[in-house]
Amino acid sequence: MLESPPISVSIGCHRTRPRRRVLGIGSCVAGAVVFALATCGRPSPEPHIDLLKSQQRAVRERAAGKLMRYGDEIVPRLIQEVGSGYTTARFESVRLLGRLRDRRAVPILIHALNDRSANVAALAAWGLGEMRATEAVPALLPYTGEIARDLRAEVIRALGLCYKDTLPASTADSVHAAVLAAFDDDVPKVRIAALQSMHEFGFPNALDQVIRLSEDAEPEVRYVAVQALGQIGSGRVPRSPGAAQGVRRDLIIKALLKAIAETRQSIRTKAVRALEMMEAEQAIPTLRVLEHGTEEDRREARRVLENLGVPAPPQT
Repeated sequence: MLESPPISVSIGCHRTRPRRRVLGIGSCVAGAVVFALATCGRPSPEPHIDLLKSQQRAVRERAAGKLMRYGDEIVPRLIQEVGSGYTTARFESVRLLGRLRDRRAVPILIHALNDRSANVAALAAWGLGEMRATEAVPALLPYTGEIARDLRAEVIRALGLCYKDTLPASTADSVHAAVLAAFDDDVPKVRIAALQSMHEFGFPNALDQVIRLSEDAEPEVRYVAVQALGQIGSGRVPRSPGAAQGVRRDLIIKALLKAIAETRQSIRTKAVRALEMMEAEQAIPTLRVLEHGTEEDRREARRVLENLGVPAPPQT
């Protein structure tokens, strides 16, 4: 799986265009009761809930850590708090619901996609992705063109995680088109999200775009793209028909060999390991040259060469 870095956002960002109506909050919390764990012999969570309103990040994070200890018992109370008038309380409550991955929270997270804070909405999309909430796909699709980059990235990522083959054909086509379009986004984190999302589909009809991103101007994008090429080439992606063959395999190996010329060590190493996954004998000459590189280059190249049956050079 292509790993996603945790999102780091400022709470105060607001959207600059009119919001859409998504879901009335009353339908999400109807019938909710005041949370009172104290009656069950446990301390009330209310003091910690109140601290989620703090403007001090450290205070909120300590309170969130305390609330996590309540497990799924705290979910109904957090669902209520998503309706708070305090942006910080909504932000932390949505984040906690995503971390807890309790599916009772899916309706309120769908509602929170329309929060007036784009950063709360981004966390809602992240949480829906963590739960792989397929029912959220129609609600996520309208947000792929959001101005706020964190929200746009998390929506693209969530579309891949929430995707299932059981979706209606028209919805599935819309998801694939939105993710494919994100490969050309101006923001690097959105391009990375597109790679991560497309991984969930098995990269159908996307090899050319992945190869292009392996030469992206941003090293973080190149790193993820090179990783993706190794997974495509070795058939280690969902819905894969198996390892790449013929021209497709040759194109991937060519791109990975080019990545070995990278100035960044992490990308060179990722390219070497991708070639190892593909058992690419075409890489032997390049790997022999790499044996004269940095200590990490030598170690990585020697391991792959040995796996390909190339003996170590004689000691001098």
